[in-house]
Amino acid sequence: MPKSPEQFIKRAEDAPVKEAREKVKFEIYDNNKALVASMKRAVEYLDLPPAAIISLQYSKENQENEYLNGKNYAELQKLIQKKIEKENLPVVLWDIESLEYLTRNPEFYALFGYKKVGFIKEPIELAELPKLIAKLDKMPNIKDELAFKVARLKSKENMIGRFRHDLSPGHERVFRQAIIDLNRIYNTNFDPEKDQAKAYKFISNYQLDFGKEFEGEKLKGVFCDAEGTLFDSKTGKMNLKILEKLDEYDKKEFVRIWTGGKIEETKKVLAKENRSWMVLSKYDFHGSEPEVVIDDLSEDEFKKQYGIKPQTFINTRKIDSKAVSEVEKN
Repeated sequence: MPKSPEQFIKRAEDAPVKEAREKVKFEIYDNNKALVASMKRAVEYLDLPPAAIISLQYSKENQENEYLNGKNYAELQKLIQKKIEKENLPVVLWDIESLEYLTRNPEFYALFGYKKVGFIKEPIELAELPKLIAKLDKMPNIKDELAFKVARLKSKENMIGRFRHDLSPGHERVFRQAIIDLNRIYNTNFDPEKDQAKAYKFISNYQLDFGKEFEGEKLKGVFCDAEGTLFDSKTGKMNLKILEKLDEYDKKEFVRIWTGGKIEETKKVLAKENRSWMVLSKYDFHGSEPEVVIDDLSEDEFKKQYGIKPQTFINTRKIDSKAVSEVEKN
């Protein structure tokens, strides 16, 4: 049964209520029309700047909408791009699932490929919307090409097994759709009616080498080590001083957390702290040249162990306000 609007929205008693501003562009996207109507009434008198609020359930379930077809977040990305690049609107994504759950899918990070995108979990606390939208509105209108590239590569990697199954001989009912999806994800041009054997041969021989994908590439943004840097190597607790510096960077730059250890554990902790920063493996970026690297290793140790060439390297043993401010000047 569909949920009632009351299950999605918690109207806070202290929500700032003012007269509705005329001609404010505030858009809400969801499959549940009753919910959209209820939200529009609820936010009509809030002091909200223009923004677009988009449900991830809408993106995953609505197959007929002009913008969204729910396949691998691809059309949702187009809608976000339109709202930010053409209309300069902050975008708030919302879902019943937590960030911890959603970040299991690497394509989710591409939805945050703009600084003006934020996330809020259901039920939506209306009092929090003005704060979040105001924060996003102040963010620079910049795009994170790395997030989109990683999402594409991870999608390719994750889909290899499925395509090898669906394109193999004997799968007459599914191979046509598999070829359509293969063409979209791998930028191929196989005929869904005639090229099953060719498509199967292609995916059977396909190998993805992340290291080669980023060899010699200059990567924008801040890349911070997880174990021993953001997280204390002895206690496992988050280093609040490092977190504070990353939050400073996050106002102007894209922040990435990377590790030579367990990615999923790092994702869980960051999600609980409501940080949607992309979590990566250092081993996938051999030969790359990141803009700023923060690590507890020395620069020589770091380069030797991972084969990565930082443009600016900050050792956490020396990190302080002056060091960070100097990097920001550059």
